[in-house]
Amino acid sequence: MKTPNTIALAALGILSLGASACSEDSYTAPVIDIDLTDTYYDAAETARQDVFYKPAVGYVGDPMPFYDPVNGDFKILYLQDFRPNQPYTYHPIWGVSTKDGVSYTSLGEVVPTGNASELDAAIGTGCTIWHDGTYYTFYTAHSANAEATGGIGEAVMLATSPDFRTWTKDRNLIISGGEAYSNTDFRDPFVFRGDDEIFHMVV
Repeated sequence: MKTPNTIALAALGILSLGASACSEDSYTAPVIDIDLTDTYYDAAETARQDVFYKPAVGYVGDPMPFYDPVNGDFKILYLQDFRPNQPYTYHPIWGVSTKDGVSYTSLGEVVPTGNASELDAAIGTGCTIWHDGTYYTFYTAHSANAEATGGIGEAVMLATSPDFRTWTKDRNLIISGGEAYSNTDFRDPFVFRGDDEIFHMVV
C-alpha cells in the first residue's frame, strides 16, 4: 500500500482520539473526502507474497484464524486447495503461524482428509479453540458417498492436539443435522465461550 505520511497521520489521529476520549466532550469523526486521499492499493499488490500468503503449491481456501495463547502468536489454518484436487479426498487443513500478519511460517498439514469412504473424505471450514491444555479444531466433514457414511453427506467433526503439531481425530464425535436439519448441508462450525462460561457452536 502506498501511504505517504501515514505514520504521522495515524499518530496524530491516535493522540486526538486519546485526548477526546479522556475528556467529557463528545468525539466527532473527521470527514474524509475519498477523492483527496493519497492512500491506495496498487493493482499489482495482490500478488505480493509478503502481504498476502500463498503456499508454494496450490492456493489458500477459507482462512480460519486463531490466536494461540500458549505461543503468543496467530495460527491461520486454511483449506489447502491443490487444483486439481483428488476427486473425493480434497482440502486438508494446513496452517501458518505469524506474529505480525506479514511474515508467515508454514505449519504444513494440520488435519488430513479421510479416505474416500470416510465422512471427512473432503474437509471444509472450521475453527480452533484452546482449553485446559488442549487445542480443539472443529471442522466440516464432507462425503460424496452418503451410502458409505450412514446417510450423512456433511457433518461437524473434531481433531485435538496437545501441542498444535500432532493431531488426533475423534471418530466418535459426529455432529450432524439429524432429523431437524440437513444432513447434506451442515457446515462451517464456529465455537466460542459465552458469558455463561459454556462453549457454544454456531453452524
